[in-house]
Amino acid sequence: MRNLVFLVLCLLFIVTVAGFAETSGWIAGFSISSEGFISDQIYDDAEYVGLNLFAEPWTFPFLTPSLSVGAVVPAVPLDFASGLLTAEIGVELFNIRKHPFSGIIDLENSWCPLLSMRALLPFDSLNTEALYWSAVFSPFRLKTGSGRFSVMSAAYITDVGLNYAGWGVRLFDFRLFLF
Repeated sequence: MRNLVFLVLCLLFIVTVAGFAETSGWIAGFSISSEGFISDQIYDDAEYVGLNLFAEPWTFPFLTPSLSVGAVVPAVPLDFASGLLTAEIGVELFNIRKHPFSGIIDLENSWCPLLSMRALLPFDSLNTEALYWSAVFSPFRLKTGSGRFSVMSAAYITDVGLNYAGWGVRLFDFRLFLF
């Protein structure tokens, strides 16, 4: 009975919050990124390319949620066996239209830093003991009508026991909405 009450309260909260949210007309799309890592435990010495599907169903003035799933694979040298499955949940901290980076691109844009948590699971070891976590902060992220562009995001990587496992840099992440 307690679980049912908790579930009903959670659903009521989600419906209430969703009622205050705006939709931009764009909900989901794909992203491509270039990443590099320093971690002896999980990554090979290589440049990684990430391909993801993402969703941002609501837009708020601050704390806008986003979800993505995908994979990162070593690009140089290309090695699909050393790739990682990823699942990420993030939140846009705020959305500012008049900002110091507005002249970088010619399109109307807003500055919207992202803080996210990402789960990483190696292709060759699909069990939860091989799971890694990554906290990612994207301070240089711009939002346009149909895309999100970020550069120089920092990542702090831990193992399943939340022990330090390395760090990384996401050089760029381009997100393009498809629908």
